Amino acid sequence: SGTMAKVQLLLEAIQRLDAELSRREEANTPKSTQAELSRRALELKSGSRAEQHPNPGRSASEGMQPKKRQKPPKVGTSRKEIGRVSQAGKVAQARKDAK
Repeated sequence: SGTMAKVQLLLEAIQRLDAELSRREEANTPKSTQAELSRRALELKSGSRAEQHPNPGRSASEGMQPKKRQKPPKVGTSRKEIGRVSQAGKVAQARKDAK
């Protein structure tokens, strides 16, 4: 029982030592540059063949339907345009008369 406890204690110490060594080894390795990380991300993205947009699944209906026109579309100049041009004419005439 005493020998088994020593073996267990040594095994735990070796595991802690391995963990510390791997941690230090990882700390000493140089970090990847932003360019390397970007290249790696691009490789992963281009290598992935997943669909960009998943299937939306079932929908409630066909959606909104266009309504039929009640009145025919108006053709010609709008009242707003007629008023604008008329007012511009009045202003121009007033400027001319003021001289």
